[in-house]
Amino acid sequence: MVELVRPRAMEPPAGAPAAAAPMAEAPAPDTSPPPAPLPKPVAAAKPTPVAVKRISPKKKPTPSTAPPSPSPERTPQPQQTAAPQEPSGAGGGVGKTAGPSHMVGGMGVYDAAVVDIPPRIIARELPQYPPGARRLHLEGTVLVSMIIDSQGNPTHCAVRKAEPKGVFEESALAAASGYRFVPGKVAGQNVATLVLVPFHFKMTN
Repeated sequence: MVELVRPRAMEPPAGAPAAAAPMAEAPAPDTSPPPAPLPKPVAAAKPTPVAVKRISPKKKPTPSTAPPSPSPERTPQPQQTAAPQEPSGAGGGVGKTAGPSHMVGGMGVYDAAVVDIPPRIIARELPQYPPGARRLHLEGTVLVSMIIDSQGNPTHCAVRKAEPKGVFEESALAAASGYRFVPGKVAGQNVATLVLVPFHFKMTN
């Protein structure tokens, strides 16, 4: 039978120097550069408040919804001026002539501009609106010249101007013969005086 024997540890011989204990090596110096210092925190700038101007919206005009009123029917009505006009081309002034300005049918006639007191209308007759002009809604003016005698009656009536022509002349002349005047005066005496009277024919409401 075989017996197993455990071997013993070898002991150093007597007098042999003991083995030196291992020495720890000093760590190598750190040669890396020191870390950079951290930057100081910077306070954020506070935003400056901006004033905002409030704009009010413009109001839009409200459209009118009212229906247009119907225009009334126009009716013709002739018109006349309140006083006779001076003849065209007559000079101004009062009592600047010693005698008549014109001779008409052996009668001395003064212009209305040279008498001391011009004739004045005291009665008038409205002219008739011609039926044809009424149907066509025509309007116009007729300028009639007339001599006012010393009694204040119109004589020698004639058409000086008409617009339009050939429409209102007869009606204006018929109305002119029905006028009555205070006669013109020179040196306190009644005189025959030439005047111009316009007749207006208009379609009025």
